[in-house]
Amino acid sequence: MPGSSNFQQWNPNANNQETDAAYTADALRTNGAANPSILPSITLNKVLYQLSTFVAALAQALSSKGYTVTDANLNALAAALAAIMTQADMVPYAPLASPALSGTPTTPTPPAGDSSAAIANTSWVAASFATLAWVLANFAPLNSPQFQGTPGTTTPAAGDSSGRIPNTIWVAQNFAPQTNPGFNGQVNINGTAVINAPPNGDNSNRVTNTQWVTTNFAQLAQFPNSLSQNGYQKLPGGLLIQWGTVAVPNSGSITVNFPVPFSANPFCIQATDNGTAGNNSDYIVSAGLVPANPTTQFTIYVKNQSGSYIGASVGWLAIGH
Repeated sequence: MPGSSNFQQWNPNANNQETDAAYTADALRTNGAANPSILPSITLNKVLYQLSTFVAALAQALSSKGYTVTDANLNALAAALAAIMTQADMVPYAPLASPALSGTPTTPTPPAGDSSAAIANTSWVAASFATLAWVLANFAPLNSPQFQGTPGTTTPAAGDSSGRIPNTIWVAQNFAPQTNPGFNGQVNINGTAVINAPPNGDNSNRVTNTQWVTTNFAQLAQFPNSLSQNGYQKLPGGLLIQWGTVAVPNSGSITVNFPVPFSANPFCIQATDNGTAGNNSDYIVSAGLVPANPTTQFTIYVKNQSGSYIGASVGWLAIGH
């Protein structure tokens, strides 16, 4: 806590006293006052001002450090002034730069593995050398290592062709086993490779053979279809494609029935002027499902460039399942 002081600055407003320049040139300051003589007040005020300013500043500095500095007791004032450090007082202390320590200096122990500029003590060095001895005893050298047990490595990236050590995971990922291989990327097979055919109708990512292709493409012709002008074709997996043409009356719209119903709303339906009624660019053709019967019916609309409904011959195509 701050202490206290009763030392005050003389003439704090520097009234009726010499300026610094005048005081420097004053013969009384350099030669002293003659005896007997009269000491001008402006010179005396300057002297007292400087003395009191220095004393008050020193007292204030000590007071701010917690000392009580007053002129009430000479011994108490001397004890407070003793707190001022002198060059002799600093002898027992080491400088911050290049200290020469004696005795048994100590320092906090840095954390294990520390690699900063912190001072290492004997405790940290001993622990670090113990760790180093353990590492040397348990880790193989980089040159001609002799592994024990079941050493493991980080798995290289698929297809890695660098000097990294492969492990069993990398080998299993990059080389297919003879039974149920799982290929990744492009595989070049020479000779006449033979594999078992997948089941008929299989749509997985299994590798097929010519037997499966021949059998399943032969079955493709057996899927229901109608190749008429308004027809359809069902494909393996359930995909259904339907098409047709229709004459849209002059009212500009007509509702059309699909040749066969879809099992769900079609993925898309597209209609366009088939060119029989004039230049295609003269018409704007659109199509939309009938909300009440979206799997069985749709409506075609035809407008001219000015936005008026007109009649036209239109072709359409729908895809779904």
